[in-house]
Amino acid sequence: MSYDDELYETLFSRNQGYEPDDNEYEDDDPSPPFDYEDDGAPDYYEDDGAPDYNDDDSGEEASSDEDSSLPYDDDEDGGSQPYEDDSDDSLDDGEEDEYRPRSSTGKSRSGTERPGLPKLLIPAVTAVLAAVIIILLWGRRGTPPPRSTPAPAAPTAEQNNPIITAPPEPVHTENPQNTPAQIPPSQDAGGLYYIRGSLNAEEQALYDQISMMLAMHAPQTTLRCRDGDRALTLFRYVMDDHPEYFWADGNATCSYYEENGLYELIMIPTYTMTEEESDRMQQRLDAVTENLRRQFGSSSDYEKVKGVYEYIINHSIYDMGWMDQSLCTVLLEGHGVCASYARSTQYLLQQLGVQALYVFGEAGGGSHAWNVVRIDNDYYHLDTTWGDPIMENGEQILQYDYFCLTSDEMFLDHTLDPGAICPNCTAVTANYYRHEGRYFSSCDREAIRRLFERDTAARQAVRLRSSDAAVMDEIWRWLFDEAGVYEILEELETVGFERDTCSFSRQEQLNILQIDLVYS
Repeated sequence: MSYDDELYETLFSRNQGYEPDDNEYEDDDPSPPFDYEDDGAPDYYEDDGAPDYNDDDSGEEASSDEDSSLPYDDDEDGGSQPYEDDSDDSLDDGEEDEYRPRSSTGKSRSGTERPGLPKLLIPAVTAVLAAVIIILLWGRRGTPPPRSTPAPAAPTAEQNNPIITAPPEPVHTENPQNTPAQIPPSQDAGGLYYIRGSLNAEEQALYDQISMMLAMHAPQTTLRCRDGDRALTLFRYVMDDHPEYFWADGNATCSYYEENGLYELIMIPTYTMTEEESDRMQQRLDAVTENLRRQFGSSSDYEKVKGVYEYIINHSIYDMGWMDQSLCTVLLEGHGVCASYARSTQYLLQQLGVQALYVFGEAGGGSHAWNVVRIDNDYYHLDTTWGDPIMENGEQILQYDYFCLTSDEMFLDHTLDPGAICPNCTAVTANYYRHEGRYFSSCDREAIRRLFERDTAARQAVRLRSSDAAVMDEIWRWLFDEAGVYEILEELETVGFERDTCSFSRQEQLNILQIDLVYS
């Protein structure tokens, strides 16, 4: 009988109506080699003097102090020690000893040696453990303990944004599967994502895989690259290019190991809401964008940028109490900080087909975020937050001081973070004051009078800009020192405003003058 047959017969004979083989037992006793009492202890039957625990009427247990078939003996301290096999097979020496169960190598009635239950189980358990150890060792070959590296923390409301380094050496990958089977529709719009366009093909493949993970609200993705830290930078690039992933807070952790100079990296983003919650938010955002599409869908790039700029300022209040920096706070709640203003501007412009970047640095003595937009293939700085200032009396007004500036103009009071990816902006055509006919290279009094007429007819503030400080000084002397402003307002009194009630502000660095009137 084979080893497996012995094991099966031993384990299942009691429940399967065990019948002994005639060749296995010499007598007619149909009992199995051992039976189970209610207490679970086995009873053994032997013809060579071994104790019979079923048939002993006296209840006494005969035993032998030596038995070569018993491999273990109990020593004084309760431990088990091997017997020295220096005796014959006889168990009956006339002395009694404590009962000890038959060893796992006891003999059958026919004298044939049979493996008992413990001995059968030990090789099986040993084989299983050995297999498990081999699998574990094989799976961890060459793998150091996983390292968890957090992505740069998401920027707080008034703290600096994470530093994003410009693309260093290209990332080379040997894994063609890094390119996803499909790309989210927003990525296929073409030309909307400036940072992605600045990457090489290998980095774009990783970028797209990360973007797919966020678009699908997936719990993680596996990347294969030669620089684990670079993968985290690409995560930040995706977040800066895609304000529509508002359900991600901009943080991610990575566990990875290196093998032959290549990193196998598992990236796990942090989400601030469930997929169901983000779907409900998206439906509300769709209503906002649909409204703007109806108004500006067929307009020029300039009109789209101006329309979004005015919409956000007119529907939002700058509020330091709102720490959530996603676009939802401004577009859905009407409150937010600079990051929310900038992401909302970027999102709406992208929905209208205009490329817009989210950039960051410092301004006004603290960290700040704004946008760079592309109008007719030229780039301009746009600061929606600073277009919505809070006046000393608590009033919020609409300003165009930072609407489409050059880099030289913007950096007079803004500092771009060294790690921010941003084009150099040199064009001036789409600047609000130039485009709207409010730019003066001299103190042209008649042109300024016509500007007053136009703005008061529209019941809005009078805004103008000069080419330099000298021209602005001349305009200022005429309007205020010589009371030219009151002369003009007397001529326009029929428009319906309080002639003696007006306020003005002068932006020294950019030579901008704004006169706010109180209309009745």
